[in-house]
Amino acid sequence: RTFNLFRGELAVSDTGAVELAGLRQLADSHHNEFDPCFLPSGRIVFLSERRGGYLRCGGNGPNPTFSLHSMERDGSDIVTLSFHETQEWNPSVDNDGMIAYTRWDYVDRDNDGPRRRDEARCCG
Repeated sequence: RTFNLFRGELAVSDTGAVELAGLRQLADSHHNEFDPCFLPSGRIVFLSERRGGYLRCGGNGPNPTFSLHSMERDGSDIVTLSFHETQEWNPSVDNDGMIAYTRWDYVDRDNDGPRRRDEARCCG
């Protein structure tokens, strides 16, 4: 099972009840896709694991990473926006149409000691 993106229209009936009409899946995918938001151009930006990256320190088994993608309103023309190797989250669009999002990164990757044995021996 995966999370997928759907689109529908909300309508208020004569009785005041809110109804959902025209619900349809935007992209037929076996990848998890979520957190959609509309861009000023009409395209939809969203997170997906369809790029195929995996978390480097994922523990037990492969852990797919989520990165930014966009698509047309009808689900066509899916484009990868980021090829970053770790998780990206919470896309939103600011008033100027720029995408703002968070990214998990290895912020201490240069401060965790030598990675290779010859680096440890380089200075005596």
